[in-house]
Amino acid sequence: MLARVVQAEPARVRGQTRLDLGCGSGVAGIAAHDIDPVALAIAAQHARANAVELLLQGPPLLHAPCPACLSCILVGDLFYKRSTASARWAWLCTAHRQGVRVLIADVSRPFAPTAGMRCLWEERLATAWAWEGTHVRTVRLLTLDV
Repeated sequence: MLARVVQAEPARVRGQTRLDLGCGSGVAGIAAHDIDPVALAIAAQHARANAVELLLQGPPLLHAPCPACLSCILVGDLFYKRSTASARWAWLCTAHRQGVRVLIADVSRPFAPTAGMRCLWEERLATAWAWEGTHVRTVRLLTLDV
């Protein structure tokens, strides 16, 4: 979803140093972070195929302050676990207070924050029942408003 928004509305991120947090395939950013080494390998392949310079970052990015070089954080499906959701939210809020633009692709996970955000876009997308336990999920593009 983030990649589609960036492609459809490039002005949202043009000229910004972006971090694709929870990068999955890495197609939305130029700096990618994921705890999954397979996701980082796929992101590197996509970057090479598209002649994009990509800085890959594995753990523990969220245990340190937000890098000063960033101006935009694109957040993938990051709020799927109760045990990590609040720490991730706090890190993003701190980055936002430091002037970093935060765009979150929210796929209606139960531990996603609900307060302090503004919805920029919403769509219902088909999902695989075997993976998601539902046939359709509401996906929203949110920005921090705290």
